Amino acid sequence: MVALFSGRTISEVGDEFEGDLVGNDPAGVYTRTANEVKAILSEPDAMSRTCQISSGPVTGADYAKELFLDTLIHGWDIAVGSKQDATLDDYLIKMCMPLGQAIADSDGYGSGFKSAISGATSANPQTQLLALLGRDG
Repeated sequence: MVALFSGRTISEVGDEFEGDLVGNDPAGVYTRTANEVKAILSEPDAMSRTCQISSGPVTGADYAKELFLDTLIHGWDIAVGSKQDATLDDYLIKMCMPLGQAIADSDGYGSGFKSAISGATSANPQTQLLALLGRDG
């Protein structure tokens, strides 16, 4: 994320983030990385920058939205996989729904997600969002 907000392309980043990146200090690496992310997102022009992501160039604001949705959905994945409460916050679901719909409707985004499944019209907003992203919630 920091690399792409800094103007680098995916091809420039290459395999820089492959392999064991945390070694014997996962908490320390997490803290340093979180601080780097917080610093770059605090820069006045961060949301208006162009970030070159796999689906093409997007604004920093759009990239941040995608990263947030990704974090929310993968948090759900982890909760389900570890048999924890996988209930997502209603407000966060509402904020992510437009991007979830855009992903389901777009070939560019769709390559990173499973195809939408039935349930996208369910009355339950969490089930709707999950279904848009190819998950049976």
